[in-house]
Amino acid sequence: ANLYRETIEARRDAQGGLDPETWAPLNNLAMMLVNNGRAAEARPMFEELLAMCEAMLPAEHYYTAIFRNNYAECLLRIGDYDLAEDALDRSHRVLLGIFGEEHERVRRSQERFERLRQAQDLQTEH
Repeated sequence: ANLYRETIEARRDAQGGLDPETWAPLNNLAMMLVNNGRAAEARPMFEELLAMCEAMLPAEHYYTAIFRNNYAECLLRIGDYDLAEDALDRSHRVLLGIFGEEHERVRRSQERFERLRQAQDLQTEH
């Protein structure tokens, strides 16, 4: 985690933070936090990352779709199901179009959709 943080800080200092070289480390750090039960801490990182992508990339770019799909995982863990659904809807379509349905990223996205549906069903029951 410290290596990611150092890389991100060094790139931010050099480029003012808008440098695409910071995006993968920022995504990786945020996902590491999500996977360690710290999704709430990761959320603003994803929001910053997506804002940078939206400012600098075409709307349907696969980087944005990958990061948005990971953001959906973060939102799922937090329990923000409406935003998670929006993020999945927007990113899944792009990932499917670029990678095809057999690709690991698309399968992972599909699995996230299934977990979202289960969570929404449980929420409805209570």
